[in-house]
Amino acid sequence: MKADSDPRLSSAASVRSLLEQANNLINEQ
Repeated sequence: MKADSDPRLSSAASVRSLLEQANNLINEQ
């Protein structure tokens, strides 16, 4: 992803990745 080079997208990308990590943890249980 090129979100790191675009400050406008970096926060949205980090939030999305956190949501994906939470989903993965929920799905594993």
